[in-house]
Order: sequence, then structure tokens, then C-alpha cells
Amino acid sequence: TSVISYIENMDWIKLNFPATMSVIKNLKIIEVPFERGLRENPNRAVDIQLPGFSWLRGISVDMASRRFDDLRPRSSEVMAKINQDWRLKNVMKLLTEVESVSGGQQMTLRSPFEIINKTSHALVLVTHPDPR
Repeated sequence: TSVISYIENMDWIKLNFPATMSVIKNLKIIEVPFERGLRENPNRAVDIQLPGFSWLRGISVDMASRRFDDLRPRSSEVMAKINQDWRLKNVMKLLTEVESVSGGQQMTLRSPFEIINKTSHALVLVTHPDPR
């Protein structure tokens, strides 16, 4: 039989099994050994890559925040078109929100646009897979 014991906040007890933590790697949740010193210097960050765009690196998930990140297309042709029009440059943003939920951190990625359909017709968004 297993015995579950609870300890007070900030107390510690020696584990009888190796400590692990859950991480997401290549879209799969895996358990990895807990890194010593993580508690003193958490510095938890996430790197994200959307299809067709360069990596967004070092998005901090340590505290609640909201920020806009620039999306940079991997295609130099598409990037040239964006650089020609300031309006397109302003559109190429990703809203990243980090909030505390149920004792953990939740990250939400959103477009800065909200589309509201005020017609009685169904609205379907279609994008072409070829950026050119």
C-alpha cells in the first residue's frame, strides 16, 4: 500500500524516488529529471515556432504577463512584401498571455484581431498554404 503524506508549505522531506518534472518536447509531455537549483533561479521560458515563421524565443512563463511578439515569415519574399507596407508590419503580431491557473502557469497565444460576424451567414476563414 502507498501512503500519501502532506507537508507544510516551505517544508521539505527526502523523496524515496527520483524527482522529475513534466516538460513539453516536440508536442509530447515527457518526464525529465528535476534540475537542482531550479527553485532558486526558475527562469522558465518557452520557445515557439508557428508554421511558416521564425522561432519566437525566450517567452517567459514565470509570472503573469501579456505581450505582443513580432511574427517573422521564413520566406524572404513574404518578408519583403511586409516591409513595403507598415500596415502589414503592424498585423504580423502574436499576443502571448501567461496567467496562473490551478497552481500552474497557462500560456495562451492569440491573434490581435477578433472577427465578429454580424450577418446571418456562416463565416469561414481560408488561408492559402503557399505564402507567395
